[in-house]
Amino acid sequence: MSSPSSSSKGGRPQGTRPGAKPAAAPGAAPGARTLMIVDDDDKVCQVLKKGFEHAGYRVLVADNGLKLVATLRTDPVDAVLLDINMPWVSGLQVGRAIKADPGLAHIKVIYITGLPGQEEECRQNGGDGFFQKPPKLAELLSTLRLLLAPPPG
Repeated sequence: MSSPSSSSKGGRPQGTRPGAKPAAAPGAAPGARTLMIVDDDDKVCQVLKKGFEHAGYRVLVADNGLKLVATLRTDPVDAVLLDINMPWVSGLQVGRAIKADPGLAHIKVIYITGLPGQEEECRQNGGDGFFQKPPKLAELLSTLRLLLAPPPG
């Protein structure tokens, strides 16, 4: 059985009506930060989703960049964990588009990839963070806390 925040073929989380907001993750506090995981490998998505929900994040999942873009227009997120190599449109193209859009540029983009030597390219394409697969959850959580912390002062 799919959870309410799993992606569906229509680009909206399964179990929700059009325009409805997905329910908060179990253990996610009201007003919890929202993270979207975008990877065409369902196993990676589900492992990361479980870990981030356990840490109190509200988590959405998409299996490609086109679904991410559709979701961002209706369900704002604070950060995107974005695979680089995906069908239809690469994670680098999606990340670049997010950072080029004034209405979305505030979203933190963290790239993940199984390919070595991609860190500089990720930075050049608007990446706020970069992780080699398989990423360590503790390091991802630490990076997210830093990226999403309110500015000092």
